[in-house]
Amino acid sequence: KKKFWVPRDPPGAEYVIEARVTQRGEAMTAEGKASISLVNRSNQPLSILAIEWVLTPGQPLELQSGGQPLRLLNPSRNLPLSTPLFYELPEPVRPGKKVRLEARFTYVAAQRGDPVLLQSWYPQLWWEGIPVRNAFRVKLEVPSGYELAVSGRLDRKSGYYENDSVTTRFGLGLFRSAEKEVRESRGVLITTIFHEKEKDCALFCLEAAADILAFYKDWLGFYPHQSLTIIPGGPKPWGGYPFASGIVVIHGQETFDASKPAPEQTWWKWITAHEIGHQYWGEYVMPDDVQGYY
Repeated sequence: KKKFWVPRDPPGAEYVIEARVTQRGEAMTAEGKASISLVNRSNQPLSILAIEWVLTPGQPLELQSGGQPLRLLNPSRNLPLSTPLFYELPEPVRPGKKVRLEARFTYVAAQRGDPVLLQSWYPQLWWEGIPVRNAFRVKLEVPSGYELAVSGRLDRKSGYYENDSVTTRFGLGLFRSAEKEVRESRGVLITTIFHEKEKDCALFCLEAAADILAFYKDWLGFYPHQSLTIIPGGPKPWGGYPFASGIVVIHGQETFDASKPAPEQTWWKWITAHEIGHQYWGEYVMPDDVQGYY
């Protein structure tokens, strides 16, 4: 009997996505198509794959491989149908062989207003929550009037945002009536997105990030992505968090005061370094004042 199983070392996949993001009333919707390719590097055939997706009447997902629709093994008469969705492949993928899934999808964002932050907006392979390193090429159409935070660096010739080291999510953030500044440090394109009230802090953190990335690259020899985007978060200086691969949030930027003494500025440098550290070590980045916390 065929069953779903997870390889000891789950394979990374190549995602090629073309999507259009539109605003329908207060909701933001992403519609598109995706090609998901992987090589079975295990020693057993893969017959069933799991997809992370929430299936609703307004959020359909169509999957096929080799021109044949995939059969959903855990359907329900009542929607929504939650992650994971198990699909049977038309033919088992033998060890060393490659399979490509073709998907058409619609995603409706739960967020309203500004900003709109999208994480699980595309169908993604699911390996019981085990993170893997995936490669992405993503072409996007977005509404005018928004600055875009994205987990990849734009190849201007192809029009695709690219990232071959996505270990969490390929995230999107849309910020209405915002500004951005960019600079490059040691081959990494750094972008900060901000509104007027966050400008002083955003520019400070941008310069700090350039020095911090240079330090990390000298120390470790690499940075996992070709880009880093810093975006604003909540209204108070609660710290920050890694929103997606290559995108970090820094809270309370509107509270920044450049006239305060050096220790105040040191805190903003520290939180910038801390959030960039998440791009290397995931959630295992400890604050220096809370032993055992990560």
